[in-house]
Amino acid sequence: MDSRMPSADEIRCTMDGFTVQEVSGRFPDLFILGGNTLDDLKSFASSIGESVVFMEREYVDRESLLIQPETLLDLPLEILGGVQLDSHRFNRDLCAMDLSSPVETILFVVYRGREFGVRFVDGDLDAFRRVLPEERVEGFVRERLARNTKTTEKPNLSVMKEDPLIESFSDLLIKDPEFRKLRSDDDRFNYVIKIARRPGNAELKPAVMREDGRNFITEKVRRVVRLSVRKMDVSKADVRQMVFDKQ
Repeated sequence: MDSRMPSADEIRCTMDGFTVQEVSGRFPDLFILGGNTLDDLKSFASSIGESVVFMEREYVDRESLLIQPETLLDLPLEILGGVQLDSHRFNRDLCAMDLSSPVETILFVVYRGREFGVRFVDGDLDAFRRVLPEERVEGFVRERLARNTKTTEKPNLSVMKEDPLIESFSDLLIKDPEFRKLRSDDDRFNYVIKIARRPGNAELKPAVMREDGRNFITEKVRRVVRLSVRKMDVSKADVRQMVFDKQ
């Protein structure tokens, strides 16, 4: 069976003498002719005296494949950043892909109320479009877990206590009523930065900023948040639903 995708020009050239009518929909049942070639379709159409050939082309729906922020809910914080990065890269590459070629082309004639024709599928594009965003994220999670076996473990408080600055910062936060009200890790993240920038808190900045004081270190800010949340004994379900999508 020849499944090579013919171009629109090739189709019209081969079907010379017939009207190729493109359609936007089709019936679910299609009888494949012979070896699934354009010549098979032309021969059949000639034999039944049909001069109109219908053509339907389907394209990859880019928007349906983009990974949305809500797809990343419920991920463990230990691998959240990595999966977010993988998802961002995938979306970036998807937006840059040339999807102007059809993933599927169907040509058919109608004979006694039924559709007879040929079907061509771009195997690579077809396989690509069938992976749902949720399944793609699951793949990213498996890859991250495989790269770092420690991601399946809970954060080790004894390790975190090796950094006295982060420890002190978290101790301050769990006593802060405004911080305790926050339920989103985005809000907690931003609050940590706000506190570090507040006049009089210069001693806290080294815990979350680079040595030159120019910028915050995202992972250190997250460590402060994680440690503070654990100390407040926030439920695991509440913690895992948060997404750092703005940093």
